Amino acid sequence: MVVQRLQELNQQESNSVLRLRVDAGGCSGFSYVFDLEKDPPPDDIVVHQKGVQLVTDTVSYELLKGAVVDYTTDLIRASFEVFAPGYPAVVMDPFDASSHLIITSDGSA
Repeated sequence: MVVQRLQELNQQESNSVLRLRVDAGGCSGFSYVFDLEKDPPPDDIVVHQKGVQLVTDTVSYELLKGAVVDYTTDLIRASFEVFAPGYPAVVMDPFDASSHLIITSDGSA
């Protein structure tokens, strides 16, 4: 579902990319921050998959390797979510590879 949502955002906010940043804080010691950005710095890492992009800085990227990025909706909210590598609650639909992004060590998803 994340790929579909990123495609929608790209149509609504042309030339914008989703930025994912890791900040200190939160229950696990880290919090994930999402923003839309028009002109990411040239030294950022760009994650490409199925025609969509997600950008992150090099420090955040080191913490995100192997993480799963998804987009979920329920009755009261819709949000992007990050599941850290090895997070036991991540259950992905094996028949729908477009439903999530997995950040790999080579900068792709």
